[in-house]
Amino acid sequence: MDALGYIAQGDLRKAVNALQVAAAVTACGRMLIERTRDIVAKHDNMKVIYGDTDSIMVQVDAGTAEESFETGLELEKEVNNELKGLVEIKVESVFRSLLILSKKRYAGISIEPRGNG
Repeated sequence: MDALGYIAQGDLRKAVNALQVAAAVTACGRMLIERTRDIVAKHDNMKVIYGDTDSIMVQVDAGTAEESFETGLELEKEVNNELKGLVEIKVESVFRSLLILSKKRYAGISIEPRGNG
């Protein structure tokens, strides 16, 4: 189900809605974030700083941008192995600096690894 379909399921103004479907999707997303948090908590050099229905942000204690990317890729592999068949995550960005204002409102300076283009 795409995001638009999920939103429509929970919208009482729509002629066809299924609040149970919307609630189930939300509960599943919450469970996956919690399981991912548990995996991150096993590592002394990582800390979850933000988690939402479809994303999680992890602070990594690494010396360089390249080390941050490498650590992120290792975590990606670990989460994907432990939650195989449930979810597949992907590291999308590494931020040098990040400001989280509120839920779904954040800004940051993202960096790219050397040699990618």
